[in-house]
Parts: sequence; C-alpha cells; structure tokens
Amino acid sequence: MGCAMSISRTSGGTVRFGATGGGFTIVEMLVVVGVIALLMALILPALGGGREAARVAICANNLRQIGVANRAYATDSKLKTCLSIDKGTSLATTGVGVWTSFVGVPRYILYGHLYNHYLNQDTAVYYCPSSRIITAKDEQPKIGVPGEIANAAYYQRGANEDGPVSVRSVTANSAMISDLYMTSPGITATMGISHHAFVNVLYLDGAVKGIHVPLEWDGYFFKNGADHPGPGPSTGQPGAWSQLDNRDPGVFGYGS
Repeated sequence: MGCAMSISRTSGGTVRFGATGGGFTIVEMLVVVGVIALLMALILPALGGGREAARVAICANNLRQIGVANRAYATDSKLKTCLSIDKGTSLATTGVGVWTSFVGVPRYILYGHLYNHYLNQDTAVYYCPSSRIITAKDEQPKIGVPGEIANAAYYQRGANEDGPVSVRSVTANSAMISDLYMTSPGITATMGISHHAFVNVLYLDGAVKGIHVPLEWDGYFFKNGADHPGPGPSTGQPGAWSQLDNRDPGVFGYGS
C-alpha cells in the first residue's frame, strides 16, 4: 500500500516534506546531504589509494615473474641470464625495449628473450599498471611483429651497465629491472616514476623490493656521460642503478 507524500508548513512557518503524518524539514534535509557529501569526501581518496596499492602489488608481481623466468633460463643455460644473448652487441644497452625490427632480422632483446619459452607469451608482465608513458594497450600488440618495435614499461639494466649476464658473476644485490621509465632518451636520460616517490625493483636473487626514492627522481636526469642512468664514473655522480643496488634510501641522491 503506497505512502502519500506531502509538503506542509508548520505554525512557525517551517516547510516540512515527507509522508503524511511525518516528514523532515529543509534544514534536516540539508544536514543529511552535508553528511553524505562529507562521507564521500573521506571515502573517495581512500578508494583511490586502495586502487594504487593494488597496482603497486600487480607491478611487483610482474617483476617477480620475470625474475623467476630469468632463473629458469639460467638453469637451462649454464647459469647465464638472458642478457648474455646480447652481450658484446649494440643491443646490450640499458633500456625499455623487448622487441626490435631495426637490427636486420627482427628479434627479442633484453628480458624480451624470456617471452616465448619462459613467460609463456604472457605480455602483461612487461607492463606496470601505473605507467603513464608506456602502456600495455599501445605496446602489447607490437611484441613479436616484424617491422615493429615494442617497449616494456620497465627499465631494464643492460650488460653495458653491469646488468647481470650470469647468476653467479655479480652479487645478489644487483638491481636488474625497475619500474622507472625513460621520458627523454639522449645525452642525459630523464626518468619518470610510476608510483609516487616509490619504485619496485627486481634484484638478481629474485627479491622484489619497494624502494622509496626522492621526488626529484621524477622528471630529473642522471648525468653520467652516457645515454642512461648508470654508475656514471665520468662525472662522479651516482646513477640510479648504483643507488638501487644499495637498497638503502639513506644513500639516494640525484644528478646535477
């Protein structure tokens, strides 16, 4: 049985809305609306933070899968990592590429070598869901396609910057891949951070660590006399990789 709605005015002049025999005033309605707005203002940022926390976890899991695949490759290859394939060539450089068609025969590069046999052609693991520049939507369809170049959303340490070519040739502290990304390749590499003042890093021992870094790393550059943020002995400025090797936020700095 329906309930009739009414609008009435009290003897004091207050307008009251509601069902016949009851209701609420305009002031009461505004209070309720204000409380709802306040709750929304409190809840929405928390929901946004929860979504980013989920993206950080997915990113870390992606790196962990690449680490497991790399160890499996080493087991099958006399303890050599997949970086050993490109060692001594122009493809041994640090970067974001996983597939290239610009070197004669199209081929996988860096940790793209794991794609077919060790990552079961799972392209998703190459993309941080928080990446703002290189996205899975743009890059995934290019992987393995002749004539295309496909980039990952992760910055991969090449053999030219002490990227590990063997699981026993360097210390377990060696950083292999991070979710830093390169925004402007060139004489100085401008880096971006996918997560606010925070990067996920895969190490040679398979560990994935969340490392807090200075905000200045986002959009800054590491001058080191090369294209990428490596150790930089020519300038004395530590690059991103040598700092991430330490796993110690206390030693972090940035180029000048």
